[in-house]
Amino acid sequence: MTTFEYLAVFVSIVVGLAVVRLLRGLVSLATGEGLKPYWIHTTWLAFHVLWLPYFWWFTFGWRNQVEWAYPLFFFIVAYSMTAYAVIAALLPDNPSGARDYEEYFFRARRPLFGLLVLVMVMDGTDSILKGPENLERLGPTYFPVL
Repeated sequence: MTTFEYLAVFVSIVVGLAVVRLLRGLVSLATGEGLKPYWIHTTWLAFHVLWLPYFWWFTFGWRNQVEWAYPLFFFIVAYSMTAYAVIAALLPDNPSGARDYEEYFFRARRPLFGLLVLVMVMDGTDSILKGPENLERLGPTYFPVL
């Protein structure tokens, strides 16, 4: 097993846990078992239905990395953990007595948006660490729309 494959297993587990949590929350919303939905909160959930597989897919960009050191390994693992933390912030196990997701969303917005900013910083860092050929492939519009 290569170092990348070892890393990919760890990242896949963390992203898989985030997907499970997200799906559990979406089913709860669809069946009406949880809090009353709020359209902005639901939009963020829908975005992450698309983003989590995207994150996992683009982690594959590290497959050509020949030499691995713990800081790079830890960075990629921390990035996947941050992705999970965003989902946990959107869909907590106990939404602190909120009546609906609108109330919860506005109560949790600072930590949630802080985590989203951290994800964007980590994404930019990830893209830079993959090397100049990766930045050329992404094109000049990558960082302005990050």
